Amino acid sequence: MKIRLLSVFFLAVILCLVNGQAHADWEQVGAAGFTPGQAGLSSLAFDSTDVPYLAYMDGAASDKVSVMKYAGTSWVQVGAAGFTPARGSYPSLAFDSADVPYVAYSDGADLYKVSVMKYVGTSWVQVGAAGFTPATGFYPSLAFDSADVPYVAYMDKAASDKVSVMKYAGT
Repeated sequence: MKIRLLSVFFLAVILCLVNGQAHADWEQVGAAGFTPGQAGLSSLAFDSTDVPYLAYMDGAASDKVSVMKYAGTSWVQVGAAGFTPARGSYPSLAFDSADVPYVAYSDGADLYKVSVMKYVGTSWVQVGAAGFTPATGFYPSLAFDSADVPYVAYMDKAASDKVSVMKYAGT
């Protein structure tokens, strides 16, 4: 009985140590729950100096898109909170080679067609036409090629929910 009880105790100690070690591998970046309100549908990306940026649907701004960056000890707003004209679903954040952040999102102001905005100076500006996809586009994924041309992949409602890809052909 003593050996069995000792074995159970030893197993419990090992499990606690292993469980504690698993949590020790991850650490908090800034304060927990740092967004001003509820946040949903987020996208995390790093600039070329490894600063993390977060784009998210901002519940404190009527579910418009907001972007924050980690400034060494805390998360700070990048431009205006809730900068999209209406609800911005499924934001996707990416940087061009000059470290300009861009956000693609399903635009509630335009039947949830995809729009792209970029941060210039102190504000977010539209890249090309708003709602540029032929129909509703969900789950956009934004990336840049080696020539800094933005591409967006998305679930295309006009193509039976299959994936379509568009690239920016403007200047």
